[in-house]
Amino acid sequence: MVDMRSPICAAAGLAIFVVAASAQSSTPLKMLDDVRDRRYCEFFVVKRQGAGLTAGIYNTLGLNDCPQATWDAIDVAKVASQFGAIRVIRNGPRHFIMDRLASGDVTKDTVDVQGLAMRSVAVMNLRLVELIEKRAFYVERTIGRTTDWVFLAGKPVHELVSPNGRVYVMQSYSQIVDPNLRYADLATLGSRLKLPKGWQYRSRTLTADLVAQARGEAHIIQDDLQNTYQRLPSR
Repeated sequence: MVDMRSPICAAAGLAIFVVAASAQSSTPLKMLDDVRDRRYCEFFVVKRQGAGLTAGIYNTLGLNDCPQATWDAIDVAKVASQFGAIRVIRNGPRHFIMDRLASGDVTKDTVDVQGLAMRSVAVMNLRLVELIEKRAFYVERTIGRTTDWVFLAGKPVHELVSPNGRVYVMQSYSQIVDPNLRYADLATLGSRLKLPKGWQYRSRTLTADLVAQARGEAHIIQDDLQNTYQRLPSR
């Protein structure tokens, strides 16, 4: 079993940490609607690529809601054998917070992983150290992906604000650390977080649609419950 504190799990969504192979700005985006509070799970399938490593990301979104019993029963050693991988890492369960998402990285083909339907959404290049170094929370990382996270007017968003005023909007909440965390808990989540000095957690209702866009690069952080946020452009 893989330690879920592994730094490769630090970014939820359609890609993490490093460069997704299909993050070119010319890639057509594919839209998924009505994804707020939609549950999903991911696997990171790590393989050798020359002198380095790659991780294929397989995601359940749009196929199923990652039933807990099926997820718990997955044998990652067998998954590694299925894909010819040197390591397979779980990431989930998670729930998206945006209302719509568009990605240039999602494929149509599906694969059966011990009864769980998944599809490939990205491929990442990795350094060995990223599999073993200690995770750091409230630390910004740059990842490569092409996505639009769309948050609709009238809906709540949950944000972290850094001491220098940078705003990060939550893109997914995690049930990895706290399996009982629910969407309704997010409005008051700040009281549970171990925020560094000068950081602020806030919830607000949007008066206009908000689009958190990434075209080749996204800047993300995680809180100490492994909820994931994307930095918004400075106003």
